[in-house]
Amino acid sequence: MSSRQSLSPDSDTKIGGKTSEDYMNGGGAGSNKTRRRRTAFTSEQLLELEKEFHSKKYLSLTERSQIAHNLKLSEVQVKIWFQNRRAKWKRVKAGIIHGRHGGDPNSKPKIIVPIPVHVNRMAIRTQHQQLEKSAIRPL
Repeated sequence: MSSRQSLSPDSDTKIGGKTSEDYMNGGGAGSNKTRRRRTAFTSEQLLELEKEFHSKKYLSLTERSQIAHNLKLSEVQVKIWFQNRRAKWKRVKAGIIHGRHGGDPNSKPKIIVPIPVHVNRMAIRTQHQQLEKSAIRPL
């Protein structure tokens, strides 16, 4: 097949040695492993992890190892949990600083709909004005 020919929708596109199906199934570049399932922490594990996080945001290698052993988790699971928890903590902290959680509790959140860059606002406004003018004029 030449570089100018297109692939049929049924054929599987190869991207850097991987098929498009490999990417859809979670296999990134250079990865033949299946994706690890999400860890379901027990409430006891979460309570202990939250207690540790409350006392310190970062763990040493020995602290991580001890916590993992005590909770019957891998060190990687503890490390990733702390990374994710720090990210959540920073998001919440940023929200409080910028006033997203303060004020009137009955106020509804504002919905902001971005206008795509490719939309020509002036052309739309002109069309809208022309439509209004034509609707007002008697036939």
